[in-house]
Amino acid sequence: MKRCLLFALLCCISWLSYAQSSGISGTVTDRVSGKPLQGASISLKGMVYATVTDENGTFKLNHSGGGTVMVLVSHVGYLPTEVAVASASREPLAIALEQSFGLADEVVVSGLRHPQNIRRVPAFIQVLGQQQLSKFAGSNVMELFSEVAGIEFTRGGVDYVTINARGINNAFNNKVLQMTDGRNSMAALSGSLAMQNNGTSMKEDLERIEVVLGPQAAVYGPNALNAVVNYITKDPRKYEGTTVALSAGNRYQFSGRLRHAKKINDKWAYKINAEYAAGEDFNWYDSVQAGGDAGRVPNGYGPPVVIPEYNVNFNFRHMRAEGYVYYALAPGYDIIASAGIGNNNQVQPTTTGRNQMVGLQHSFAQVRLESAKLFANIYQTWGDIGNSYVITNYTRNFWNRTHSTITDPNSPLYPNFGYLPPEKAEQVAKLVFKQKSRRINADMRYNFDFDNIGLGLTAAASFQREMPNGYGQTLVDKTMPIRINQFSGLLQAEQRLGKILRLTGAVRYDNHSIFGGFFSPKAALVADIGSGHFRVGWGRAVAMPSVLAQFSDIAGFLYGNGPSITYIPNGADVRDPSAKKQTTPLVPEQISTWEAGYRGVLSGKLLVDVNAYYGKSKNLLTPALQVGGRALSLGEFPLTPLFPGVAPPPNYILTGARFNTYFNFGLVTVYGLDMALKYQATAHLVLSANYSWMDSDITKGRVENDANKDGGVSDEEKSLNAPNHRGYVGAIVNEIGKHHFFIQGGVRLVQSYDFYSGSQVSSKIDEG
Repeated sequence: MKRCLLFALLCCISWLSYAQSSGISGTVTDRVSGKPLQGASISLKGMVYATVTDENGTFKLNHSGGGTVMVLVSHVGYLPTEVAVASASREPLAIALEQSFGLADEVVVSGLRHPQNIRRVPAFIQVLGQQQLSKFAGSNVMELFSEVAGIEFTRGGVDYVTINARGINNAFNNKVLQMTDGRNSMAALSGSLAMQNNGTSMKEDLERIEVVLGPQAAVYGPNALNAVVNYITKDPRKYEGTTVALSAGNRYQFSGRLRHAKKINDKWAYKINAEYAAGEDFNWYDSVQAGGDAGRVPNGYGPPVVIPEYNVNFNFRHMRAEGYVYYALAPGYDIIASAGIGNNNQVQPTTTGRNQMVGLQHSFAQVRLESAKLFANIYQTWGDIGNSYVITNYTRNFWNRTHSTITDPNSPLYPNFGYLPPEKAEQVAKLVFKQKSRRINADMRYNFDFDNIGLGLTAAASFQREMPNGYGQTLVDKTMPIRINQFSGLLQAEQRLGKILRLTGAVRYDNHSIFGGFFSPKAALVADIGSGHFRVGWGRAVAMPSVLAQFSDIAGFLYGNGPSITYIPNGADVRDPSAKKQTTPLVPEQISTWEAGYRGVLSGKLLVDVNAYYGKSKNLLTPALQVGGRALSLGEFPLTPLFPGVAPPPNYILTGARFNTYFNFGLVTVYGLDMALKYQATAHLVLSANYSWMDSDITKGRVENDANKDGGVSDEEKSLNAPNHRGYVGAIVNEIGKHHFFIQGGVRLVQSYDFYSGSQVSSKIDEG
């Protein structure tokens, strides 16, 4: 009897060992070429078990359960598939995937901030995937946004490209939030700008770029006002190997790029990448106003003149590098540590002229935990403005000091305003910026799924701390540091209503240490019909003024307006206390938008994505506008005295003085339509087109939009700063001769429009 029990126990142990060691294996290939696909994701439906194919396209997925399971197979650029497999089966699977060419079931993460089929996303979302990235010959991926529906693409030079959505644009626009791998990758410097081509990521390490239009603050927080651009880098376990890439173009452009990724074992993987890019920008010179007394030295600099920028360096250069380490804590749970740095030289347009950026540096360090339900993230971002300076001020200072009529070294005005020969004027004219700032972020999200009632919930919390440091030269932080904290909470839900309807909604609360608390709600109703969905939704978002807009003090000509500015207006006696005026301090910008749209594939060949919107904005933030007068203080922070080191002259009436600052203005309605079409003409030929129309009542010039309260609505204050009509048509022939040879081409059409952004003006009125 004991022997029988022992034998049964041994058999049971043997069976358990066999069951535990069993698994599902197979090979994944391209249906057309038959080539193995490395990096395809293999998982079991409803479970966290997951793996990826190796360089031979093979995989093995451990599974000890019984019955029939659904194996999910996906790969970027291919249609996902599901295969029913009996757990007891030992036969290897042979799975062939069909290329999608972007027509159908892409999985995106940006709509509701978790993986979701693009057909289910309740927003207008566009994807730049491997089809576009791998076929783009250059290195500056910002160029690809010229093909994205709903995006306003602005070129400020050969290399300098900016993007916007839904108008009210300017040269220092931060209404489009940039994310990278769950990280807020806007610059930590006081302008809080998107890094554009100055970031740390390079093209060969990007898996895709997802663009979500419309107010997204409910999900992503303040400053996701008009759109979110989400950069997603490649997983080294899916994209293993070494890539070396070179590209060249006119204007002496060159880029050399290296990426190396390695899966060490089932637990560890890593990747590193680096790029060096350089070239020469267009050689054109902006105009600068010089001479005159500038409200400080009567007739000290001769008559007012307009001169070209002085001694501009048109060469640009980008150096960047990143490193990532992946650790599989458990099946379906990854810990990812990463860091990167970028160093840049270039000419940068701004609302007050142009900057010569020298040694502009951005860097980050990040650790995140990822799983199907839990996401935890902590990171720090640094910004260093290097040895950059304002070309406008440099030009003006050099001209004024070499043309000053104050030649007596004994004059009390001579040290600051007296004549200098060119070699000495060069030494004092270049006022180099000094700013090193950083930002700390932490956030956590958890997804709850209640399949029995068709409900999905997401709860999230986040923290952000901005720590700018202008050393008293670019910010008013001579006497005390500037620290800004922001705490946020989010609750998001998606509820099925029968077989067709889905209701999604989110509400976010942000508490800002300067501006207080704000709610950002969002809701959408989606009807799934056939191979597509109809959607209608509403959302509200806020955008906090940047640190630059609040606390800047740059060379006595640009000031923030967070607290109000006390100033003496032109035409007033500088000694008369009652003549002083104050600006209205800034408040956050707000937008509320209704949207309606449809996305679907018709007849299996034509992708249609169309979206209409109607939004109202209030407290819009202007670019830096000119004020006639001399600024004395910013809130409690004193500014440069009117007459440094000397007493004001008696009965001196201020004339010709000016400074620049920021304002809120009015109530503006913006409405429009975005449409994207893609047609799979043959197995290899794909045709695409997009069109955008937009308009606004800002052009009516209502008195409410008199931002600087000068008694009139200027052309700048009633400019949409965007074209009413724009479009793109293109074609691509893929996989010619079953190889990776392709031909593509496209045409972009943009209606002419007037652009006003402080001193950056391009309009018919100002031609010549």
